[in-house]
Amino acid sequence: MGKNKKPFDAGKKLFTWTAHDYHPHERGLVWHIAFFLVFFGGAAWAAITDPKWGWVTAFSLCAIAAIYLITHREGAQDHEVEVFEKGLFIDQSHFLYWDKFEKFWFVYDDDVSVINFDLKKNDQPIKLQMGEVTPEKFREILQAVDLSEAEGKEEAVLDLWIRVLKL
Repeated sequence: MGKNKKPFDAGKKLFTWTAHDYHPHERGLVWHIAFFLVFFGGAAWAAITDPKWGWVTAFSLCAIAAIYLITHREGAQDHEVEVFEKGLFIDQSHFLYWDKFEKFWFVYDDDVSVINFDLKKNDQPIKLQMGEVTPEKFREILQAVDLSEAEGKEEAVLDLWIRVLKL
């Protein structure tokens, strides 16, 4: 027989929203043509210019393109994020206590709306799409749990290029 477990108490639910894995980009015909020209054209060019070792580059470019297309074929998945007094749940399976968080900050513009959570102990930061929720709503909720906003943080250059190239 299983042991009776003490029910988990996350405190009062403060807020819930749905976050995408990444910003859902509209990729048109031009984007797909450019993608195939860059990767498969580059592979063909590598194989033609260096018949002895160009196949390694060609194979690598084709593998990268295939992996990218396979991992992104379904588009953005939605994640239910619930904010509680003691922490937050991501998809009802991953609970993070507020004492693991250091600060939060936003990347917010016409084309992007992301809330970033910096964690203590140099763990990977958590980036969540905000959807239609405004930064003011997040500030109101997160100040209620004594989490402060980081000043002067900006989007990483790699994230900027990923967003610009609609990757």
